[in-house]
Amino acid sequence: MHYRRNARPPLGASWQACRIFCPRDCAFLAGEITQKPAPPPDPPGPLTRGKTGKSQHPHSRPQDARSPRADDGPFVFEHEGLRDGCVSFAGEWLNSDGTLTEDLLNELGVDTTYRTTGYGQDQQKYAFTANWYARPGLSFTGQYYWKGRQNSFNNTRASSNPDPTSGDRYPAYLTHQDFATNDVNVRASWSPALLVHLVARYDYQESTIRTQEVGLAFDASAKVKTHIVSATATWNPLDRWFVQLGGNPVTDRTVTPASALTGAAADRVPDSDNNYFSGTFSTGYALDDRTDLSADYDYYRADNFVDNSASSLPYGAGATTQIASLTLNRRVNPQLSYTLKYTYADNTDVLAGGMNDFRGSTFYAKVQYRF
Repeated sequence: MHYRRNARPPLGASWQACRIFCPRDCAFLAGEITQKPAPPPDPPGPLTRGKTGKSQHPHSRPQDARSPRADDGPFVFEHEGLRDGCVSFAGEWLNSDGTLTEDLLNELGVDTTYRTTGYGQDQQKYAFTANWYARPGLSFTGQYYWKGRQNSFNNTRASSNPDPTSGDRYPAYLTHQDFATNDVNVRASWSPALLVHLVARYDYQESTIRTQEVGLAFDASAKVKTHIVSATATWNPLDRWFVQLGGNPVTDRTVTPASALTGAAADRVPDSDNNYFSGTFSTGYALDDRTDLSADYDYYRADNFVDNSASSLPYGAGATTQIASLTLNRRVNPQLSYTLKYTYADNTDVLAGGMNDFRGSTFYAKVQYRF
C-alpha cells in the first residue's frame, strides 16, 4: 500500500478570552486570531473489502477522569462572579483540505486498486462548563458539549467503474460523511483524607453519522449511544511511595439502517457493540534521592464478538489483554541516567480466531547522557 498526502496547513480561529469578575461587570480583556493545528482527516473508506467491526486499542483512553477545562477551546468565556464556582463557554473552529493518493499493488507489482481523493474537512466544538467548589478538597464539574466534523471527498482518479449506475463503486464510493456528537458529563473530585484523592466521571454520548455515496441520498447511516464511567483513586502512604488504581467501564452500541433489513439481506450487518472494561494499577517507590522503582499493571477485556460468518463477516471485538511491568530508574548525576524495565504481556483475540494470541516477555535497558 502506498500513500501520498498533500495538504495545506489547517486554519483555526482562536479568541481568548472574556472573563467576568462580577455579575454586573463585564469586560473583554483580550482578543486575538491564531492558527491551531488540526488532526488529519479520515480517509474516505477502506481500500480493503469488508469490515471486521470496530475495536478500541486496549490501552487507549478516549475518556478518562480528567477535569473538563474551561480553556479547552480557542474561544473561552468565563464567569467567576458566582459564589464558590464559575461557568464558562468555549468554542472551536478548524478547517483543512488536501489530496490523498492511494495505490494497492498485487504480488506482481500491478496497481490493481487505486484512488486519488481531494478532501475537505470542517470541525466545530462548543462546550458549556460549570464548576462548583463545595469545600476544600471537594469539587464538582458539569459539562455539555457538541462536536461536529464534516468531510467532503472528490475522487479524481479511481479503479472503480466510472458508470454512476454501476453496482460496484469500490473504492471511490464516498462523497460526504458527517459526524455529530452530543456529550453530557459530570465529574467529582474528593480528597477525604490528606493522603487520599478520588476522582470519578460519567459521560453520556449520542452520535450521529450521515453519509452520502455516489448516486445515493445524503442520509443517516449510523447512530451511536455510549455510556462511559471512569474513576481513579490515589494514595500516598509515605512521601516516597504512591499507589494508584483506575477503572473505565464503557457500554457502546452502533445501530445502522442495515440491521433492520429482511429477506436475503437479513443479518448481513447486525448492530455493533463496543463494550469494554479497562483497569490500571500502578505504584512507585523512591528507594533514595536518585533511584525510583515502579510497577504497573494494565487489564483490558471486550466481549462483543458475534460469529456472523454464515451471513457475512464476524463483527465485534472479543479480546483480553494483560500487561505487567517493573521499572528501575537510576540517576547517576545530572548528565547520566539509566533505566531497566521488564514487561510481561498476555493477549487473546477471539475476533482473529486465535491468530493474534500471544504471551511474551520483554527486557529493556536504556542509558542516557545529556551533554
